Amino acid sequence: MQRDFPKHQLGASKAYMLLRPGGPLDLWLEMTGRKEREDLSRVLRVQMGLFTEPLNRRWYAQETGLATVGCEQEYTHPDYDWLVAHPDDVRDADDGSLVVIDFKHTGGDAFEPRLLETYTPQIHVQALCAAAATGREVKTGELSVFFGNHKWARFIVDIDEGYASELLRLYRNFHRCLVEDTPPDPAYFEPPADTPPPPVPHRVVDMTASNAWADAAGTYIATREAAAQHKAADKALKDLAPADARSTHGHGVDLINTGKRRTIKLTKEEADEQAFK
Repeated sequence: MQRDFPKHQLGASKAYMLLRPGGPLDLWLEMTGRKEREDLSRVLRVQMGLFTEPLNRRWYAQETGLATVGCEQEYTHPDYDWLVAHPDDVRDADDGSLVVIDFKHTGGDAFEPRLLETYTPQIHVQALCAAAATGREVKTGELSVFFGNHKWARFIVDIDEGYASELLRLYRNFHRCLVEDTPPDPAYFEPPADTPPPPVPHRVVDMTASNAWADAAGTYIATREAAAQHKAADKALKDLAPADARSTHGHGVDLINTGKRRTIKLTKEEADEQAFK
């Protein structure tokens, strides 16, 4: 959502601008009134995101079964009253930590890398503010994303505290530029050396209607105990076999030691007997 912040107030959505080459200067020109701010009221992709946000919230709850607060939250960092975050929603994790959530709408699948590059820093700043304001741990953030009208995906963002601290450094440097009315020096806006890996989709799929899944699941359950016994016996045989023996056999099995690998197979007699059972 586009917001009219007080002159020197910075939101989490500015994170990507501070990381982009030339971004700090463009943002400074805009926030100091030297450059006209882009009017987003007629930018269709932005308005589509705003319009679909309530549907996205309902879809997230429907697909995950997770309860959220149900509305946008505001967190002001207690040490920096100019730093604020507005996650679209939050929820409680099973371990008692807080999870920040943003709802997004983008074009087709080709837009996924850019979307994650843009909003992963924003999620980190939201987590930073939420943790500082509430005193709770924020270990993860989530992106609930509509891709066009054909796909929904949920991305889990693991919060990297070191990366969040580096983002805070950029915010502090930029705020100083606003207060002192001096253009940002690129030397003070080097992006973090280590960036967290991009989040991956987190899908929940019900395969109850799949007969193939049912057959495989039934076999897995029926053979689970036998598989564990087989694994334990394999280990026991290898532990019992002398390390310098090329072949160790008896009771229908033969352990072959090639020096690099040890494998167990049925002896020819045992294999023939099994074939007639």
